[in-house]
Amino acid sequence: MKSLNCQDSLLFHPPELGSVLFLPGLPGGGSRIYDRSPYGKIVTVIGAVWKLTAGGVPYLAFDGVDDYLSLTNAPQLQITGDLTLKTWVKSSNYTVRNALFRKDYNKEYFLCLYASGNPNGRVTFSHGNGSSSETPIDITGVLPVVNTWFHIVLTRDASTRVCSLYVNGNLKQTSAVYSLTPVASGFDILLGRYSNEFMPGNMTLIEMHCRTWQALEVQNSFNREKNIFGVW
Repeated sequence: MKSLNCQDSLLFHPPELGSVLFLPGLPGGGSRIYDRSPYGKIVTVIGAVWKLTAGGVPYLAFDGVDDYLSLTNAPQLQITGDLTLKTWVKSSNYTVRNALFRKDYNKEYFLCLYASGNPNGRVTFSHGNGSSSETPIDITGVLPVVNTWFHIVLTRDASTRVCSLYVNGNLKQTSAVYSLTPVASGFDILLGRYSNEFMPGNMTLIEMHCRTWQALEVQNSFNREKNIFGVW
């Protein structure tokens, strides 16, 4: 009963303040995920397959060949200021670009995992002013080994012009003050796809917020969900 209550709290809790995308997903969801944020978007599932974790939480498995998620552009997703991106990930190959959140690296936001010569992966976060881009977060060696679930959060604070990366609730990098002011684009959001590179692995409990989570909020999110994924 305890595990069922925990699962229900993860899948059906009200969206948090500033939520613009909340994708807990449900098994048997087929080719669509219904967003539980106040905006009620519909995310298209291309090829990915629904499965369940040992703890009973639904996730999407991407084959690394042609699977990804697509979300039609909307004003609420054109976030150029305060931002939080959060998801649980289990990659089977860091040598392929794992584009977790791709709006536009030259405009709003782009969070990506890949190897770049490091077996424990590299994490980059980019944005830009429309004519050029910058990468406030760029760090290697902070990801778990492949085929391991982990919680990842990227925050951007427009007032301080600083970005922060957290893995499993722990702060891994705080950027220097970024210089470019992001601008909005008309691009759709792609999850799990970068050009012709497709993420091999799994994602679930995807969230996006138009506010900056503080460190305690990141830690609380991880602590609330970690037992479902066997992460401590």
